[in-house]
Amino acid sequence: MSPQFSLEHGHFNIRLGRADDPNLTDLLGCNRFVNRVTAPTHRLGVMLDVVVTRQDLTAPDVEVVDVGLSDHSLLRWSASSARPTPVIETFFCRPWHSLEINDFRSVLLSSALCQPVHCSLDPDKMASLYDTELAAILDHVIPARTVTHRPRMSDPWFDEECRTAKRLTRRLKRAAAAAAKRSDATATASANQAWQTQRRAYRILRNQKRDAFWSNTVADNQSSTQQLWRSVDLLLGRGRAPASSPISVDQFRNFSSTRSRQSVTPPLVVRLRPFRLHQPQHR
Repeated sequence: MSPQFSLEHGHFNIRLGRADDPNLTDLLGCNRFVNRVTAPTHRLGVMLDVVVTRQDLTAPDVEVVDVGLSDHSLLRWSASSARPTPVIETFFCRPWHSLEINDFRSVLLSSALCQPVHCSLDPDKMASLYDTELAAILDHVIPARTVTHRPRMSDPWFDEECRTAKRLTRRLKRAAAAAAKRSDATATASANQAWQTQRRAYRILRNQKRDAFWSNTVADNQSSTQQLWRSVDLLLGRGRAPASSPISVDQFRNFSSTRSRQSVTPPLVVRLRPFRLHQPQHR
């Protein structure tokens, strides 16, 4: 049950709705999920099929239909497939890697900054002239462009070594693209070979970093089952659902007061898919 889609359905083969066996219901509630089926789904009058969604999502209207083809009923409901609007940042930057020093020097020498007639200006006017002329020169040599960026979280294993290798790979890619525009076939082949070699090395480095990080994380958490499952959830991209936003201060205060007066018992935890970590036996 991933937080991105937050929908799980199917035949669980676990009888729900019984007061003496609330294990699965408690397990779903601890992870802020809830079963939306309220009627029996089997011909014997028990509930074996479920539709599970997050608690903060709108509850779908699940219809239980007996089509007569199976001992299980058909579950029919509608679900929204709309995705949230991604966060996009827009900023301006200059392609400094495309700056030609000789061209910049030539334009700078012919500008007002290198004319002796402006040497008698006061410091404020000279600073204003410097900003104006330099901005005009840069707009002529390397014009500013608009860049759209979608921020995202970095993986925990992506360290400084990976960032350095990524920057090198991108720089060699730009160099190969620039060499392809020239008429020198030898230089083009050499630049493209350097980029391809670095790209393969960067891919191998990423795989090594990722495998080593998660292998060490699982090995370090073998003594704590709870922490191990948290690591597995992080590995699979699963996390807790965000708190619902439309909660007023009064509702939160009343909820806290009610919970403080109640005796909270630890929930029963059921392992739906238990696994065993095998240790090598030494004889």
